[in-house]
Amino acid sequence: MTSTSRRAPRNAPNCHLLVMAKEPVPGKVKTRLCPPLTPAEAAVVATAALADTLDAVAGCGADRKILALDGTPGDWLPPGFELIPQRG
Repeated sequence: MTSTSRRAPRNAPNCHLLVMAKEPVPGKVKTRLCPPLTPAEAAVVATAALADTLDAVAGCGADRKILALDGTPGDWLPPGFELIPQRG
């Protein structure tokens, strides 16, 4: 599959993509991995998974990329995303 085959067609209506995520904070994310991982190690896994997801979304060709985040953005957030807070 080429990178262009994953993009939205040019004549498609506006394409919006929303990712819902938590800030990867030790003790707050991937807690079911503990044990065998420590909370800090689980947060590293969560950070990598979130970065991979956002990287895929960044290259998908959507007109609008939105991250609904529970927490504070970090250096794992690529440019081009609209950031909105999650609400209860």
